Amino acid sequence: MNLRSPCLLNIYRRICSEVEQFLKPDGTLMLEIGYAQGRAVRELLEQTRLFAEIKIEKDCHNNDRIAIAKRQNDNSPDIEIPGELLPSAGV
Repeated sequence: MNLRSPCLLNIYRRICSEVEQFLKPDGTLMLEIGYAQGRAVRELLEQTRLFAEIKIEKDCHNNDRIAIAKRQNDNSPDIEIPGELLPSAGV
C-alpha cells in the first residue's frame, strides 16, 4: 500500500481546506499521520500559508507520526513598525 497515494491524503486535503475556519490565530493543529506521509502532509500544510511553524515528529521507531502546525497570529503586522511610531506606555 502506498501511503502517499492521493486517495489516502484526501482527509488531510479536506482538513487543510477548512482549517482557517476552525483554528484560532496562534492555535496549533496536530495530526496523526502514516509513517510515509510526513513530506506530503507538510506540503499540504505549507500550501495553506496559515502556519508560522510546521514540524513532523517521529515515533519510537523513527517513523513520521505526528504533524504539528502552529498558526500565525493574524494580528501580527507584516512590516516592522519603528519604535518611535508606537504609542508610549505612559500615554
